[in-house]
Amino acid sequence: MAPVVSGTCLRRPCYTRPVPPLRRAPPSSRRGVGLVELMVAVALIAVIASVAIPRYLDLRRRAMRAEVVPMLRSIGLAQQSWQLAHGGWLSATPNPSTPVSGALREFEAQPDWEALNWRPDGKLRCSYSATLLDGGERVRVDALCDLDGDRQVAILRHEVASSGAAGTFQDLYPERY
Repeated sequence: MAPVVSGTCLRRPCYTRPVPPLRRAPPSSRRGVGLVELMVAVALIAVIASVAIPRYLDLRRRAMRAEVVPMLRSIGLAQQSWQLAHGGWLSATPNPSTPVSGALREFEAQPDWEALNWRPDGKLRCSYSATLLDGGERVRVDALCDLDGDRQVAILRHEVASSGAAGTFQDLYPERY
């Protein structure tokens, strides 16, 4: 393009350059993230979180509950051994006796549990007890736990069968977790 003379500037002609039209930079040279891209990324993260977080919480509760059934079954077997040796069942006070929380607690030495000859290998999340039913004809083993950390106690039960069968398991609050 040839320069355009636009008049005089202090005794000489002024030349101005033509102004090129405004052009957007190509997408590869732009910097930053646009609002639409940011909103799409946030939406994807929200969808993934809506699926992953409930699944994670469910797996966490299952892992905490995994302690309970083997312990109830083990106490039930100890009760059956006691019943065969002594002709009756043995009641046992809640152990650990400290209030139920989500924390791990030590199993305490108590005479009824020592007589039953049952002791867990490590620390416990739940408190276990054995209750006589029908005037001592049956026994029920209870586990009181705070499985989901909401400070409300969940009760899982195992009624021990005297016939040597596996017995029955019952969850009193299955809808809670």
